[in-house]
Amino acid sequence: MNLNKRSIFLLTVALSNTVYANSFDSKKDAKELTPITIVEQQEQSLDLQKLKKTNPRNLTDLLRHESALDIAGGSPNAKRFYIRGISEALTNITIDGAKLSKDLHQHRGGLSNIDTELLKTVSVNPGVATADSGAGNLGGSIKLETVDAQDLLKDGKNYGAFIKSGFNSIDDSYKNSLALYGKYENLGILLYGTKGDGDDYKTGNGRTVYGSSEEVDNYLVKLSLLNLNDHDLKISTEKNTQEGLYQSGGPGSDMGYHDPDGNRELERQEVERETTILNHKYNPSNSYINTNLKLYKNDTTLSYLERDGSSNIESESKGVDFRNTFEFINKNFVNSLTAGIDYEEEEGISQSGSVTYENKGLFLQNRMAFEEFNLSFGARYDDFENDLIYRNTSDEDISFNINADYSLTENLTVFAGYGEAVSGANTIPVGWLSNLSQNLTFNGSNTSNLDPQKSKKIELGTAWQSSSIFSKNDNLGLKLTLFKTDIENPIVVGTGGRRGAAVSDIINDDDIQSKGFEISSNYKIQNLNMSLSYSHTDVEQNGETLIGTSKRLAGSYGDRIIADFNYAPSDNLTLGYTLTGVLENDDTTDNVNNKAGYAVHDISASYTPIEFKNLTFSIAINNLFDKDYSAHTSLTSNGEAVGEPGRDIRVNLKYTF
Repeated sequence: MNLNKRSIFLLTVALSNTVYANSFDSKKDAKELTPITIVEQQEQSLDLQKLKKTNPRNLTDLLRHESALDIAGGSPNAKRFYIRGISEALTNITIDGAKLSKDLHQHRGGLSNIDTELLKTVSVNPGVATADSGAGNLGGSIKLETVDAQDLLKDGKNYGAFIKSGFNSIDDSYKNSLALYGKYENLGILLYGTKGDGDDYKTGNGRTVYGSSEEVDNYLVKLSLLNLNDHDLKISTEKNTQEGLYQSGGPGSDMGYHDPDGNRELERQEVERETTILNHKYNPSNSYINTNLKLYKNDTTLSYLERDGSSNIESESKGVDFRNTFEFINKNFVNSLTAGIDYEEEEGISQSGSVTYENKGLFLQNRMAFEEFNLSFGARYDDFENDLIYRNTSDEDISFNINADYSLTENLTVFAGYGEAVSGANTIPVGWLSNLSQNLTFNGSNTSNLDPQKSKKIELGTAWQSSSIFSKNDNLGLKLTLFKTDIENPIVVGTGGRRGAAVSDIINDDDIQSKGFEISSNYKIQNLNMSLSYSHTDVEQNGETLIGTSKRLAGSYGDRIIADFNYAPSDNLTLGYTLTGVLENDDTTDNVNNKAGYAVHDISASYTPIEFKNLTFSIAINNLFDKDYSAHTSLTSNGEAVGEPGRDIRVNLKYTF
């Protein structure tokens, strides 16, 4: 880390302290101070009710209608998504603050099966990362928060339950769920379990995708002690298991179709994730004290059940985050300063050995709100180390960010942001990373070090919101965002890894750049809600257009158009329709003949009988016209990518006690 960055970091600290000193009005009682929450323009809290109308089974299913994301399908080995063209291997995904593990083998483990039934909020940030949003936030972030027992209880009740059963036609799968919850004074407890099973799905042309079935079990216990003498304490433990018959490598595993008559057989595999989380908040009537402590442990194991256990791959991670937010106000503006430390460690384990990544962070993020102007700026310091059995690599760096928005009129806002992030980790799956040659080199050298991965992001745009456009009760919003993301020095395998070969060289690959724009609009009038979004992303590597997909780094895909309509003709009936349109992907190889543009139509309905208000019946028909298509970022083999599911009728029945 150079002296210039260290000086700027110290200047950021000094500036934050100056703002703090000048903004506090000692004549105001602390109880009169209004807490401030400035959400940067890039982070969006998604509408869960809208996302769940297609009866999603997992996280990738839940997010497939987001225009900034392209989600690849096929077997669980091939599940992956790209945020503005950048792979999820370079993003942060957290559940109640606990970061998910690296990929264990191919794409197993990183996107561990996540039950969407008990999600309370989902936030996606494809843009500029703030200093207090965690370490290694290169490509973007997805934050998931689960519900508490208190969120599920009806007014005036101290206990409750729900039972839910669902069926999907495309793979003859089912899912049954049971939740029990209650509270005693300030203490809430939630017990939840679900079990699902199914067969291989079929594409739009009726082709069976062998190795795509899965059996899923999920159990969650969560205690929530809320509003007890200004304290909140939440403790949860979750166990998720996903099992099925899959090919362990080669064409037909994470790329192309499995050949049931070929020489690579399917074998029973299981991914198990156990996550334990503690969150504590203390927020008394004092503008200087608003603490938040987070501790987590997340263990993920990939087991080959028909082998002797020596082939199993594990990830054991843990982390801590402690922060305090100082809130203060004067007659000109409101100010919020968050200062904290965080630590994370992940150990990858296989029969070949174990590797460890460790990151220590220190961060400051200051947020200010004036009458027409919001400003957020911050910095974080990261000290990281990689223990790669035969060689170690370590470094330190400082990352900066700034976001601002200004209201030109009552309806029109302009915004801009710049942010940096750094990571000493890599995109290599644990199974490869722990199988290292004793003569391991970095960038082909026995003496040189690896450069850390870095990202630099720029965003700017404008948003307009107004009401009473066509009617007294309507509301219309428009937003335009321009973006550019640079990923420098991505760390990948240089030599080895395939077919069990030891990794002998780890390299800094060529830089990745993603740039483009997003346009979105929403319109609401009475019981009708409509939205339309369009995204265009260009991806380059080393200054050249990226052709197809660069594994675990980036992917190119056609422009995406999402149109969504929701209409509630009565209080107990909701109807929905979603169009997903993807234009032809020109940035692909000539021999890939199924990356053409496509349009997929989904319809849904949710109904609660007046006579049985605790009963909800929902139905969704995804891919209504049985379109045969492939996601543009799905990996190919023999000139074709695995097709996405054909027409899928999903039926759910839920009864709340």
